[in-house]
Amino acid sequence: MMAPKIATFQLQQSIKAEAIVELRDGENASMYVCPLCKGPLVDGSCGFCSFSTDLDARAPVFFSGSPISQRYRAIGDYYDDLYDSRTNVWEDYADRGPDSIKFMARLVEEVRPRRYLDIGCGQGYLLSAVSGPEKFGTDISRRALETTGRRTDASLCIGIVEELPYPDGFFDVVSGIGVMEHMIDDMAATREINRVLRPGGRYIVLLLTDRMLLERIRVKLGEFVFPRPRPRELLRWAWSRLRNGNRDSSLTSDDTPMQPVQNRFSPRSAEARFTSSGFRVERLITKRLAPDAPLPGHYMRLYVLAKSEEARPAARAPR
Repeated sequence: MMAPKIATFQLQQSIKAEAIVELRDGENASMYVCPLCKGPLVDGSCGFCSFSTDLDARAPVFFSGSPISQRYRAIGDYYDDLYDSRTNVWEDYADRGPDSIKFMARLVEEVRPRRYLDIGCGQGYLLSAVSGPEKFGTDISRRALETTGRRTDASLCIGIVEELPYPDGFFDVVSGIGVMEHMIDDMAATREINRVLRPGGRYIVLLLTDRMLLERIRVKLGEFVFPRPRPRELLRWAWSRLRNGNRDSSLTSDDTPMQPVQNRFSPRSAEARFTSSGFRVERLITKRLAPDAPLPGHYMRLYVLAKSEEARPAARAPR
């Protein structure tokens, strides 16, 4: 005879699964699920845990009571103050420039998505540039989303990537532009992105990476030695590096906003995270591989990742 607790749990899981299928396949694409247990929300409340929110708000708040969510709430307050004190905070960043935004918007549109999500959407530069699909955006800053709401009619919410409030397989494309570097738990966040993508969906990631020594040498040889020797420019570059204490001035300046969370990735460590979370690298865009790509420098890598068409194998039960 099945234990009562096990039977109750299985019934709850069955009810949640049926409700989530209705949300995913229904016409109302603005529906959300509980960010914690992924159960359906009725009038903004989860029937399986204590979470609740106001779904009538322009940007419903999905901060839960979890420790990581509370840490992000405090970081969101920092960004709110930043947006209050400065106008168009990221406008001068090369990866937010018009050419870069158009380029990344085309990558999204090439997939011809029905539903598209931009995580860490900030002030909505990319969301407003993408045309066609049902658009969604999430960020931890209320102030940022107020600006986004004036730029686009996308469905917006305040929440964290580690606890996305969307049903399984809900999106065709998810993008994260300069976001992974600032995640508290980037592995949990990447798994959540995989969960909300349909099989075969795409995850487009712009990521700052530490270049390996061999790649740095190859880049400098291309700039100053081959195919056109430029000894004078090489000496100027070497002198500027010595004068600045070997600091890469293209990445930082006195006017650069402080980021409360700053992760560092190598190409190898980033791709290992993607692979372990159920993605494969479908396309890699760098300044070396695609010199005409509007990337701000050789330290940026633009990935187009594909979610596996097949379900990942279930973990074996412990013996």
